Amino acid sequence: MMKTIFITFILSLILYTSGYSQSNDYPTHLFLGQYSTTTDKDKTTEIWEISAVGELIGKTIYEYQGGTILSETMRIISKENKLHYCATIMEQDPDNPQGEICFELKNYKNEVFVFENINHDFPKRIIYDFSGFGMVNARIEGDTSGFDIKYNREYTNAPYIVKGKIIKQPFENKAGKIVKGVYDYYLNVQGINYFIKVSKSSIKISELEDLLDKKIICSVIFNLGLWDSDDNNQQSRVGKYVIITKFE
Repeated sequence: MMKTIFITFILSLILYTSGYSQSNDYPTHLFLGQYSTTTDKDKTTEIWEISAVGELIGKTIYEYQGGTILSETMRIISKENKLHYCATIMEQDPDNPQGEICFELKNYKNEVFVFENINHDFPKRIIYDFSGFGMVNARIEGDTSGFDIKYNREYTNAPYIVKGKIIKQPFENKAGKIVKGVYDYYLNVQGINYFIKVSKSSIKISELEDLLDKKIICSVIFNLGLWDSDDNNQQSRVGKYVIITKFE
């Protein structure tokens, strides 16, 4: 028993410290986290995390009145210098197993990924749209039909180790006016800026100043909500932000 606990601990440690390789030009870190959709009959949840070797891996969990099943596993990988979304359906036809099916990235724009495999019967395209406020829309398409899965992103306190760069920008109030002498700090991860909520982070402004425009590796918690205050009764800018827990 103790041996099993020790091995589990070591694997968790490797997973946590390995970080995310981010070895591509696309903001694939957007997949990280958990999002779900619920009806009166069932619940579907996608969970994406970082493997021990720095690979993005996901799974789809389907909950229904009769129980819970792992319905699909996924990976985001680079193959032949191209980004691919690869999925394995767990309940495959034993008489016709398809194994892992990969879809090549055909287009990316404004936080929308379009993966395609025209040789597959259905689906031929898998589209992930991360541009919504607290929402993730996954669309499954064939030649003539398709459907959408509208997920709610569930923000947790799970930290992720990412590579990024600290950016400093003049403070702009909600009216769009620049306030002289006041600045905001952002963490740029794969081209996307996240407001750094210093009040919640384990860092000081002076530390951020020392790291300006430098490539860094840090542990962060992604979140969505108020930037300038934790009180919903006070005016505050709202959007995606990160809490920096430590620098690696």
